[in-house]
Amino acid sequence: MGRRWSPFSLLLLAIATGLLINQIQDRTQTSIAGGMDPSSRDCPAAMGEVCDGSEITQGTVGGVVLTSASACVNVGYLCAALETTDSLRLGRWPDGTGHLRIRVPLPPGVAPERARELQSAVVRGIQYWQRRPLELSIDTHPTPSGEVDIEISWGGGLTGSQIGFTRTRSSLDKFEVLGLTLSTRSPNSKYGRTPQELLLTAAHEMGHALGLPHSDSDRDVMYPTNTARNLTTRDFRTVEALYRLPNGATILKE
Repeated sequence: MGRRWSPFSLLLLAIATGLLINQIQDRTQTSIAGGMDPSSRDCPAAMGEVCDGSEITQGTVGGVVLTSASACVNVGYLCAALETTDSLRLGRWPDGTGHLRIRVPLPPGVAPERARELQSAVVRGIQYWQRRPLELSIDTHPTPSGEVDIEISWGGGLTGSQIGFTRTRSSLDKFEVLGLTLSTRSPNSKYGRTPQELLLTAAHEMGHALGLPHSDSDRDVMYPTNTARNLTTRDFRTVEALYRLPNGATILKE
């Protein structure tokens, strides 16, 4: 003969079942959202800061999950963020992209000869990443010729001490550069920036446009402040690792 449950026992059983279901739901939500990057980040105000923001769409959820022990070997500064967070998500141009079209217009409000110098410097900075790993085609014509993947825009002065700003959005099958802006003036100064300064800033922002994070070494061009003199072996090692690892992968700190 089966056991007979009292009304009080049935009530306790219902409460316990409800709590168990809520715990399962909470764990499920954490496993999905835990690896997602914030939609945007504000950079601290520092002199000469080069800062970016990124947006990660829901499409990245469901990618490969790796551990830092297996993924963060000989990858430059790709895993540097794990010093301050428990996970990071990789975002880059999808496999098979191969080629990017970039437009670099002349900066407005600058004397013609100077404008051409600055434009040329930006082109050279972008070309540091040529075939690492993507082919880059750069359009400098006054009249736009066809669609482009990245459109450079100019600002006389960005927020605070920023000298460049890049916004990207990625999913497992798509990567977009929503904006890449360069400043023609030094922060908090009426003086224009030199071609060499713009070259390095353009190289930094193009690194973000490829999906690179900030470096933790002031020698690398991807360091948050404009302290590098050129791209380093570590910069190139990091972008090679980014495009070697699975796109959209989440790396968990061990």
